[in-house]
Amino acid sequence: VTEIDEKTIVSPYTTYEIGELTMSMTAAAILQLVQEEKLKMTDTIDTYFPDLPYGDKITIEHLIYMMPGIPDVLYEPDKFFESAVEAGKDPVQVGEDFKNGAISDQELLEYLYKTEYKEETIGPTYLTPVNYVLLAHILEQVTGQSYEDYMKENIFDVCGMNNSTCTEIGNITSVLKPAGE
Repeated sequence: VTEIDEKTIVSPYTTYEIGELTMSMTAAAILQLVQEEKLKMTDTIDTYFPDLPYGDKITIEHLIYMMPGIPDVLYEPDKFFESAVEAGKDPVQVGEDFKNGAISDQELLEYLYKTEYKEETIGPTYLTPVNYVLLAHILEQVTGQSYEDYMKENIFDVCGMNNSTCTEIGNITSVLKPAGE
């Protein structure tokens, strides 16, 4: 197996995107803050997102366990990005832009503030990154550190993961290919 350049043999130093593993690491970081009594799982997120109309109904626990009652940005882009229609944009295309890293966190929050919330839908939902974008912002507010710095200092360095990051889209030197390719 080779790296993207199709010449370099994959080694222990080959870089891969960790994708959804970032969510587990973010959860670990949030749980560190809970253990340090800087957060409680029952804290509502309106403290951190005062402009979020339903922030007083969603807890840290809801976000970690994917239960906030927010339409899913990946599986329901037409609902999550419904307000994009007002700006003459296709909500499904905006969802694709989000997946490709072409939407900033601030833009995502602006869409979230306009997204219809359904309290009756609190419960397990799809694996959605929006919850973890919110958790990353909460982590930054509570610690006063950037998400990247906190993760490096408290997760990667502690685990001896000297060549790891969880914030760079496209930071890869190799992509696993299905058998036969």
